[in-house]
Amino acid sequence: MSCQIRVTLHQPMTEEPIDVWTFEGKPHIRIGRAADNDIVLANSRVSRHHIDIKHVFGIWKLENVGINGMTVDGQQVKLAWINNHGLEVHVGQLGPILKFWPDSCQESVIDAPDSLEKTTLHEQPFA
Repeated sequence: MSCQIRVTLHQPMTEEPIDVWTFEGKPHIRIGRAADNDIVLANSRVSRHHIDIKHVFGIWKLENVGINGMTVDGQQVKLAWINNHGLEVHVGQLGPILKFWPDSCQESVIDAPDSLEKTTLHEQPFA
């Protein structure tokens, strides 16, 4: 089944939306400063390859692969999971704000476990 995810870029100070991307049927999405990413963010706090997003067993997983980290709920994390309520991520310290929304494929996905209800699973804290 083809799943869809929507990503919005927001202004850090006002949280006003700046840009939006929608991906359907793409199980791996890359975010970073380099031109070969699916979402290119021209910001010095964003690494060339910063975040990998993968659709795994019906849930979208974000993994920090950059040196500047990603922050969820005020904590730097290595991994985060997007549940049906979406997820807000700060890319790098004081960097851009991205919001992730899974749009489709809920009918084929078991609801995220209660442990993911707050949108994150802190498997590996960012060092």
